[in-house]
Amino acid sequence: MKIKIRKIIISTILLSLFVLPVMVQAGMIGSLKNTAKPAGFEVDDTDDKTLAELVGVIIGTFLALLGVLFISLMIYGGIMWMTDAGNNERAQKAKDIIRSALIGLVLTVSSYGIWAFIFEKLLGGTG
Repeated sequence: MKIKIRKIIISTILLSLFVLPVMVQAGMIGSLKNTAKPAGFEVDDTDDKTLAELVGVIIGTFLALLGVLFISLMIYGGIMWMTDAGNNERAQKAKDIIRSALIGLVLTVSSYGIWAFIFEKLLGGTG
């Protein structure tokens, strides 16, 4: 019973880590436009995005969420390793989690770099 509650709590926390930043960012964009207009700045009121820009935003958001996932796995593996209490199997499992998270983080950062290059240089995007 305790394990199920623990899994639900951890899942809720991780889900909120993934969803809340996207919701906050979406809310801030409208506020910034409303603030910029009275201050005398030019604001592009058209929210029309090209297909390339829309795909770029989706890919960027997905890669950012993957980065958060891998950092969470690093923290989980580190805590697991610190609390292994001499249990070699648990320490090895923690090392495997950290190693996998590092590989995943390197792949995510590399793919983000490739995406940014393609989107900025080849498609002329702004995001």
